[in-house]
Amino acid sequence: MIKTGDMLLMVSTRGSEPFVRMVRVERTEPLILLIPGNGEDYEPVVGETVNFIHRDAEGDAHASGKIRSVTKYGLSFVVDVESASWLHFDKRRAERFPVEIGGEVTQVDEEGGEIQIANVGSTLTDLSSLGCHIQCDHKLEVGSLVAVSASDPDSDEPWRFLGIVTRKTASGYGIEFFDYFESTRYRLESYLGSLKKAA
Repeated sequence: MIKTGDMLLMVSTRGSEPFVRMVRVERTEPLILLIPGNGEDYEPVVGETVNFIHRDAEGDAHASGKIRSVTKYGLSFVVDVESASWLHFDKRRAERFPVEIGGEVTQVDEEGGEIQIANVGSTLTDLSSLGCHIQCDHKLEVGSLVAVSASDPDSDEPWRFLGIVTRKTASGYGIEFFDYFESTRYRLESYLGSLKKAA
């Protein structure tokens, strides 16, 4: 699916804010990537799980893997990432539940991880373990990278996700998750389990 020379969008959520950067595929087996540096604080760490998005004519695909080794060249880094299987967005399926949960959406610039649209109020109207449907007043671009924060009905701590806007609907936008901050995934699955039992 990917080949030497391809550019991938790499996302790390190791810090308090996502680090986003375009990286170059130097080799596919094993997966060797060049992360260009510009003196920013981020440095890849062995054992860190990172996410990748690959874009081509077939659509956006996602994979994740752990960094096995890091070599520094000037300000740039070359990393070896364990093999990861690629899965196309909007082709993953999970049971969805109708909800009405308040949240916020932030659109992230793909070139440097800078915030383009910050903390736009939204309402989650449909939720699964892999994505959600939101209503918001701001226009979002299909294919854009977004951070979603939403109220967890069972906790004072919000759910926090990273995702891709996969479609626009008459009432809002569909978002597919590809990363979950801290305990979000566990708490989300617990909440969805309670909805399933109540159905």
